[in-house]
Amino acid sequence: MKQIIERQYVNISNDLTQANNINVGINLRFDADAVIVKHVIYNASDGASSVIQIYTSLTMDNILCSFPNSGSNNIPVFLQLDIPFILSSRFRQGVINFQYQTPPSTAPFYGPGPLVPIGANTGVVSLLLEFVKYESK
Repeated sequence: MKQIIERQYVNISNDLTQANNINVGINLRFDADAVIVKHVIYNASDGASSVIQIYTSLTMDNILCSFPNSGSNNIPVFLQLDIPFILSSRFRQGVINFQYQTPPSTAPFYGPGPLVPIGANTGVVSLLLEFVKYESK
């Protein structure tokens, strides 16, 4: 297992009543080799989408995670994920796009989906990312 020699946390929060497609400027103290999706918190008060996926330009895989929408049940969603993504090139700073989408419902059933409707899903999504640099060998 590779040894982590530097790490920095970035929290991305978005109110789905306001935006479903955001650009976030990120400036790190080091050139990151990977990003780890630590957790997702979503406190919905209503929602049209039963599942929401977060699609991003940050990784080659594009989809960071997906989570259920509790809708009118008002049940907070907390997912402890710890999912690592190796970055295709070292990342230190830039503007990253995050899209809140409904997963595709037609074949091939993976990849980007339509953006969740603004205002149809209410509540704030908080995404904690851990950027890491590994020891060189």
